[in-house]
This record gives sequence, structure tokens and C-alpha cells, in this order.
Amino acid sequence: EALLAAAPIRTGRDDPPVQFLHLDDLATAVRLVVVESLCGVFNVAPDGWLSSRELKELLGARPKVRVPVPLPGRLDRYISRRVAHNAPSGLLPYTRYSWVVANDRLKSHGWIPKYGNDQVFVTADAGMPWDSMNAKQRQLVSLGIGLASVFGAIISLVLWAKHARRS
Repeated sequence: EALLAAAPIRTGRDDPPVQFLHLDDLATAVRLVVVESLCGVFNVAPDGWLSSRELKELLGARPKVRVPVPLPGRLDRYISRRVAHNAPSGLLPYTRYSWVVANDRLKSHGWIPKYGNDQVFVTADAGMPWDSMNAKQRQLVSLGIGLASVFGAIISLVLWAKHARRS
């Protein structure tokens, strides 16, 4: 969830592949390492990864801001200081560069991940606020926004007309 909160700030060229690990798979990997007294460093990851296209299909329509290369870091720091931002600082590089890892070494000791990247993502993703609305609720929100827009336009025209008469 934290990575998704950082992900909307993008440059024009970064859409790296991603991996999502289920906590149950992490627990079984740690258990295997402890029980078998394995030594060394092990990558704990599901098999494969999700490409940017696959992730977009799972995400659906989400807002993404594409900005020039030097700006995402500055924008991320500004948002984390000024706005109620869910993402811990320092996550931006994980949304810009590929951080996928191979699990071959752990699998050679008998570990098998139960969950795929797509399953973990779908389970963990809270979705957008409107995803939990039924059709009637979405219609009411759309109607409210439409009415507010019409009233705003009318008020703007009236104020403009008053200003034009004075000039």
C-alpha cells in the first residue's frame, strides 16, 4: 500500500516491473531458514513479477502525474512535508527503478511461494474510494459535481458581467 501511495509521482520513462510478497510466504521462508539453520542471504520473493502493463490492468484507472526527471524527488519531499501522505519518505526510488529479485537460492532449499504477485496485489490493494460505491452513489456524486460546476459557471458569468459593466 505504501508503494502505491508513492507511485503516482512518475517521470515520463519509469514504469519498472514489480513484485508483491504475501506475509504468509515471508513467514514460511523465515521458518525454513531458521529450522534448517541456513546461512547467508536469501531473496524472498514470489515467482516472476508484474510488468507495468499487468499492473495497470490490475490497478484500473488511477491518477498518475508524469513530471520531468528532476522533479519527482522534490515533489515527493514536498508532499510528505505538507500533505497527509501515506507513503514513508524514501520509497520513490522503489517506484522508479526495477527492484525485482530471484528466489532460486531459497527455492533450492525447498521453499515454494503459495501466492503469485497478482494475488498478493489484489488482496492488498484497497482500491480507490469510488470502487466501494454502488452505481446509485456514484451517480449522486456525479450529479453533485455537475450541479456544482453549473452553479460555479453561472456565478462566474454573473461576476464577469458585473465587472464588464463597471469598466
